[in-house]
Amino acid sequence: MKHLFILLLCLTTSLITSAQYEGEAKFGLIGGVNLVFTEGDDWEDYIDDIEDNVEYYNSGDFDLKTKIGMHLGMSLDYFLKDNLAINSGLIYSQKGFTIKTEMESYDYDYYNPSYTNIETTLDMTFNYIDMPIALKYISDDGFQIYGGFLFSFLMSDNADMDVDGTGYDYDSDYDDFEDLYGRDAEDSTTGMFVGVGFDLNEKMNLSLKVQKTGSFGKTGYGDENNNLTVQLSTGIAF
Repeated sequence: MKHLFILLLCLTTSLITSAQYEGEAKFGLIGGVNLVFTEGDDWEDYIDDIEDNVEYYNSGDFDLKTKIGMHLGMSLDYFLKDNLAINSGLIYSQKGFTIKTEMESYDYDYYNPSYTNIETTLDMTFNYIDMPIALKYISDDGFQIYGGFLFSFLMSDNADMDVDGTGYDYDSDYDDFEDLYGRDAEDSTTGMFVGVGFDLNEKMNLSLKVQKTGSFGKTGYGDENNNLTVQLSTGIAF
């Protein structure tokens, strides 16, 4: 996988170098915020099981949070015509999921009453290198619309589980996806994306993209799961 990443980097760099000399490409830096949502049939089964476990207690709460991450990288627009370009690049992007549960139980035994409260937060982060390949239309006024394919290569993954409550206060020993589910996360995934943007001036632009990628890995419930990512970005062109 690392060799593939190096090859892709070399190919992208060569495209940038040769096309810039011809005056037919725009190279830039892009960065911003990821809002990540998780979906899929097996994922729904996983969530249903967590909710059933919470309901087993006297009271409890379950929250599947929107995962917030970031992205940062380089982009390339290679113009086929005056207003039509092929868009690509290499972008570091954080995805994953965040789950929070709180469970309370009461024992009303007169001689030995007890109360238990456990709050657990699981934050799973996948660190990808994304390579988009898209067709982009840019109007004379700077409005952009584009869509295409996305190839994502997993660089690393990190699991952060915190357990706090009555008699509990520790960070778990789960370090990654494999620790949690007994299998490695998928080392690559593919998907599609669409986006719109606007050039504020010759150098700056804003964009909004929606990505949907394939399975991020097999849990105990299967691999019918994926990330739907909304990206809010700003870019600087050179």
